[in-house]
Amino acid sequence: MLSEGIYSYVGSAFGAGGLKSRLNRHLKKRKKKHWHLDYVSTFRSFKPLVVYCFPEERIECYIADKFEKVFESVPDFGCSDCSCKSHLFLVNSVSEVDKIISNLPFFSFNLGG
Repeated sequence: MLSEGIYSYVGSAFGAGGLKSRLNRHLKKRKKKHWHLDYVSTFRSFKPLVVYCFPEERIECYIADKFEKVFESVPDFGCSDCSCKSHLFLVNSVSEVDKIISNLPFFSFNLGG
């Protein structure tokens, strides 16, 4: 069980359907659970806040490494296909995430949080 707080998940959407398909899946409450994030996103308390997009960049492990140095990680979450310690982090605030990735080319959109 996760502690209450704000979490940042670092993932990719290079599979079939791309970003739109991946986000639609993660935002559904009823679904077959396949990815680690599927288990978290079905919690009643799950409220997505912001999505950061790094078009055409495969930098999820780079970002996870940066987050690992600053935030508390959830061990072995979302990183079964790489050597990262985690891809889910308990963050202080969305603005702290913004600071860490501010030098990277991205766009973001608010999901209402």
